[in-house]
Amino acid sequence: MVTQLTWTHFTVLLNISDQRRRDFYATFAAHERWSVRTLRAKIASKLYEHIIAARGSADGIEADLATLTTTGTVEPALAFRDPYVLEHAMSTLCKAK
Repeated sequence: MVTQLTWTHFTVLLNISDQRRRDFYATFAAHERWSVRTLRAKIASKLYEHIIAARGSADGIEADLATLTTTGTVEPALAFRDPYVLEHAMSTLCKAK
């Protein structure tokens, strides 16, 4: 992962105090090859929190991230519906009110 992320990625990640959140974003940023701008956008849109809400709890997320790191495959529990669709739907609902 160290060779896949830039120093700027790490400075953004260091601002996250929760270890699970930081590991989640670091793993996904490396695996999905997110730019720093994308990483910041995912953090701002609370992707981790949305996935935890969809799962029901944060239990087992470390094992899913380890699987992603070792095999390169995303576990179904981490495969949240397209966050863009959710963000778009939420913004549309907020505008409608």
